[in-house]
Formats: sequence, C-alpha cells, structure tokens
Amino acid sequence: MDTATWRRLTEAVPWLRQLDPALAEQLDLDELVVPDGAVAVARVAVEQAVGAYVMTYRHVPAVPGRRQLCQVLAAAPLDSAAVAALRMAEARLCGVLLCAYARPLRCR
Repeated sequence: MDTATWRRLTEAVPWLRQLDPALAEQLDLDELVVPDGAVAVARVAVEQAVGAYVMTYRHVPAVPGRRQLCQVLAAAPLDSAAVAALRMAEARLCGVLLCAYARPLRCR
C-alpha cells in the first residue's frame, strides 16, 4: 500500500480510519480520489445531505489482486432524493464519482 496516499485519504476522509488496518492494506487506492478543494466541500455536503459516508472515486480499471472499497463495505440505502443529490454533485465534479456507504460502516 502507498502509505502516503492512505495518510492523505484518511486526513481528507476521516471515516476511513474506522477500517481494519489489515483490510486497508489490501485496498486498491488507485481508484480513490483524495478530495480537496471543491471536491472535498461537495463530498462533505453530500454526506450531510444523505446521512451516509461518501467516498470519491475516479473511473479506472480494477487492479488484479487488490480489493475495491465497494467490494468490502455495504452500500447506503438511499431513497430517490438522496440518489439525485449524489448524481447532481457528480455532475459538478468533472469526472469524480461518488459512492455512499452505510452509516455506521458495515462490511458486506
């Protein structure tokens, strides 16, 4: 694992610190976007609006041998208004994808 990237991710997305370190070690960090600036503001706003943990992604092919966060964590149960809020934020973020996870965190 790229520890510098993981450190930046956990500073920007504090709920990631809840993950077991052994699990975090297996994650594909290439798919995750370290949110800053407008992306960070949008991520936090969407989290508050939908009542779930939100992660920022880039669309990249999966890395063999690595686990994707979405394979590990349970998705948040979102109603249509929450899905719309997520999609509206994505439309403003130029290629950054958002995914909502259950709060509290649960493994699949």
